Amino acid sequence: MLRSERMTGLATRSVESSRLLNHTKGTSLAGAASVPLVASMVPGKNSIVGRAKFIKAAAVHAMFFLRRYLEKCRLSKNRKRKSAEMSRRLEEERRDEDMLHPKNRLLPPEFIQQLGEHGLFIDDKPFYGSTHSYPSGYLVFLPEGKIGNRLEKTATIFDDTNGVEARTFMPPIIIWGDGGVWNMQVHRYIPGPGPGDFSEAFDSLDGVFASILSYCFNPADSRFVAAQTGVDD
Repeated sequence: MLRSERMTGLATRSVESSRLLNHTKGTSLAGAASVPLVASMVPGKNSIVGRAKFIKAAAVHAMFFLRRYLEKCRLSKNRKRKSAEMSRRLEEERRDEDMLHPKNRLLPPEFIQQLGEHGLFIDDKPFYGSTHSYPSGYLVFLPEGKIGNRLEKTATIFDDTNGVEARTFMPPIIIWGDGGVWNMQVHRYIPGPGPGDFSEAFDSLDGVFASILSYCFNPADSRFVAAQTGVDD
């Protein structure tokens, strides 16, 4: 077969194949040729407009997560700073030089001696430091073994003058002075107040002393009777 005849046969089969393909797709050669051109005009991932929108959206998401991360870092630093500041304040409050009261809160030696003569024990240092927000006062205990009122099931452990553990079966009494007014308080329940809890104010330590003696040694004292009711319940 001559070369020209072979070329003519190939051309004929190519045309027939194209017709068959167009018939199957239900479109013309002109229509098929126009499809890629139209598709390139639609904003998709492969178009310039689509890529720009995709990059912009990715940048917005990245900025959002970056801001959240930076905010968490800032909050974490603030928490650590506040925690360290609180620890420092608590440590300062327990230092010996910060455990001293202003003069109007110091207890006179005569008052401490009178308490001791009746078998009562008072701490050498305040219950809280002078910089504490709660009134910093002295604790008074009626040690176990001393004759006086007693509440069963309410044992409290404390260190005596020699640093030895001792027990009391009466709620500790806290006393403090503030601007010429002397305060006395028993607070066993949280948040309270509960049975037997009380808070009183006096113009002088004489009133505080009489009130302490009644609470610790008078079985008919109304505050002691109320505390007994709470223990029985």
